[in-house]
Amino acid sequence: MGALGFSAAAAAAAAGSGSCVEELLRAVTYKQVQAIADGANNFAIDTPPVTDGRYWVVFAAAGVRLNGGGAANAFGGLFLMRPDAVGAPVFAAAALSDFEGVQIDAPSTVSGGTISGGANSVSTDRKIIVPPKWFLRFMSTGTPVPAAGGVYALRLAYAELPLTFDSLPLIG
Repeated sequence: MGALGFSAAAAAAAAGSGSCVEELLRAVTYKQVQAIADGANNFAIDTPPVTDGRYWVVFAAAGVRLNGGGAANAFGGLFLMRPDAVGAPVFAAAALSDFEGVQIDAPSTVSGGTISGGANSVSTDRKIIVPPKWFLRFMSTGTPVPAAGGVYALRLAYAELPLTFDSLPLIG
C-alpha cells in the first residue's frame, strides 16, 4: 500500500493519466463538525452531503469527545448515510439500531467503542469512499445517553473529487 492507502498499481495507473493523483493531493482538506449532547438523547453529527457529480475519498475519520459532559462516557460509531437520510433522527437509548446508516468502523479497543476523549476515541484507518449526495454521521449509540454538556466532534481528512472515469484507479 502507498502512503495514502492506495496500492502501488493504482497509483502507477493514475500517475500515467497525468493529473488524477495531482488533483487528489491538491484536494486533501480537513473538516471538523461539532455537537453538544443534551443529556436526554443520543446525538448525531452529520457532514454536509457530498455534492452531486463529486465523491469523497476519506483518508482518516475520528469521532471524539472534546470536553464537558462530566465523567459519563458515550458509545458511538461512524456511519455512511444514504441521501434520503439527511436529517434522520438518531435512535433512542437502549433501542436496536433502526436507522438509515451503514456502520463503517469496526469494534475494537480504538474503534467502535467508548468515546471518552482523546484523538482516537472512535476512528477508522482505512480509505472510505463517499458517493455523490451521501454523507458521514458520527453518532452515539449507547445506554445511558451521553451526559449533558459534552462537546463531541467528527474530524475528517478527505479529498472531494469530480466523479469521472479517470478516477477509477484511485477508488478501486
